[in-house]
Amino acid sequence: MKIKFSYETKYGSFSDSLNLPDDHAYSESELETLKEQRRDNWIAYIDSTQIETPVETPDETPDETPSEPALE
Repeated sequence: MKIKFSYETKYGSFSDSLNLPDDHAYSESELETLKEQRRDNWIAYIDSTQIETPVETPDETPDETPSEPALE
């Protein structure tokens, strides 16, 4: 039995599925917990791989160094 599910997250849509035997013994609340764990693990992974990019303000921009005169 394949149970497809998706959630909207701060990173967009997360879609996955649970592949279980037809005679599984999970309750609806246990299935919901499994789905939420998959979603939460995905979000934790994405969070852990984010690299913060510093935002440059005009005061932090380096001064331009004048170029050397061309040799003739």
